[in-house]
Amino acid sequence: MQKRSVLLFVLAIASGLSSGSARADSKKFENYFESNPTPVELEDYWTWGESSREFMNTLDVVSEAERLCSRVVNPQLRNLFFEIFTNYLANNPNSNVQTAIARFSKVMAMAMKESAGVPAVIADMRLNGSALSMRLYSADNRRRERGTTYRSSLSSQRTLLANKSIRFNQQTNFGLLQMSADRMMPVFLGNIIARMHPELKQLAASNPSELYDRCGASWGYHDDRSEVEREYFELTKCDPSYRSAAGVKCFGRWMMLCPTMNVSLALATTDRYFQTRNVKPVCAASFKVLARAILTKVE
Repeated sequence: MQKRSVLLFVLAIASGLSSGSARADSKKFENYFESNPTPVELEDYWTWGESSREFMNTLDVVSEAERLCSRVVNPQLRNLFFEIFTNYLANNPNSNVQTAIARFSKVMAMAMKESAGVPAVIADMRLNGSALSMRLYSADNRRRERGTTYRSSLSSQRTLLANKSIRFNQQTNFGLLQMSADRMMPVFLGNIIARMHPELKQLAASNPSELYDRCGASWGYHDDRSEVEREYFELTKCDPSYRSAAGVKCFGRWMMLCPTMNVSLALATTDRYFQTRNVKPVCAASFKVLARAILTKVE
């Protein structure tokens, strides 16, 4: 099932880059850690809470890693990726570090082009939603000092989900890496998502504060923490699916409200899915600096 590519942002205001998402063929996704004799489970990317951030803050190289990446990626997206990388490597110290660095550097570069590094972004296969996403992106950050903060708002997310010109189906793109609900098909990431979602939904009902930390929501939204946590609770009332518009919207809400989940799925998705697959990796030097410090700590 070859999908038409989607050009999302004609202009990415924050980065000066165009962005887009493309889509997949019918083959099974490739494991980008094939050089590791024991393939990692996708959960290793995202099962982290505040402790991961605290652990990263104990590394005396964080400021250096940030400096090496300061001119390429907005600080919120950079910090989100640094935290996911820290969690992954701290829990998988025997993994192929060079392969991990290459994959994280590539996916972070694609995120800047796919969505300009903000989570409240939607586009269907006819490009409906792309122009509105760009306008909302501009409005959310109009009063922010350039280079300081690039985030979305819950209001923008709701506006996009309510837009009647967007066709919500299994090929509609959502969030940082423009993931679509067809990722839920067993041939792609369906089995992994089926294991992830129950825990996410349980946390949304019982401990939305922990879910807020795991999802990296502070890096994605201007809104108060309590407002985002209430939005997580609302997610317990729907079930993601690629078979109906309602299910697709539920999937999309998760993809936008949980940036860590969005990035994690992208890390395990073949490059053929992305129109931005030819982008050059960024900030590899930063990930190398972090990797040395992380592995020293966990030895």
